[in-house]
Amino acid sequence: MASMKRAGRLNWIAMVGVLGIAVIGFLMFFGQKSSTSNAIAFMEALGNKDVDRLVELSSWDGDKEDLRKKWDYSVNTAGKYYVFRWEVLSEKKADDNHSAVKLTVFRNAFRPQTFPEKFELPMVREGDEWKVDVRGLSHQIFPATPR
Repeated sequence: MASMKRAGRLNWIAMVGVLGIAVIGFLMFFGQKSSTSNAIAFMEALGNKDVDRLVELSSWDGDKEDLRKKWDYSVNTAGKYYVFRWEVLSEKKADDNHSAVKLTVFRNAFRPQTFPEKFELPMVREGDEWKVDVRGLSHQIFPATPR
């Protein structure tokens, strides 16, 4: 008879677990991207020499077509044979619209004498998206970065 009383009742722990999974899924699907996730996307685009993605992830006051030409020159001419490795160290928020993502970069990755160097990607929020402030980007991170 005890099993008859439990029939049709939902275990509260299972219900909380299912609800928690649903909330996490909702936040992952509809949540805003962080400055770190967009910095990672930017560095991947830089490593893959993806000009369109670099333009999309760059904060630039001027003409986007001008920026596209500058990124194209940077990755396909000046940095054509440039190979690097990188990893994210941390993120530091200055305020709600500005942050910096700290990276370790191994420039000229195939050379045996390469060593880790620390850089920061200056990030700025434009609307709901975080973008790399290209004018604040170090020239040492990649050859001929747009200015």
